[in-house]
Amino acid sequence: MNRISVSGLMVAASLLASPVAASAAAQPGAADKSAVASADKKICKQLPSSTSRLPQRVCLTAQQWKQVEDANR
Repeated sequence: MNRISVSGLMVAASLLASPVAASAAAQPGAADKSAVASADKKICKQLPSSTSRLPQRVCLTAQQWKQVEDANR
């Protein structure tokens, strides 16, 4: 993954959060619930911070990480 500015990532993450949650809630069914549960699993990554020596931890779903990476290309 390319170096990404933390502020750009946070903006992208906030824009992605609401549509993903709405689409996951709209899928009914027992088989779909397990798929939705795995799709909603958060993946946390530590990103370098330009304002601190400590890395910043950001947690997003796999789909959200893919969208952020596509947006930063």
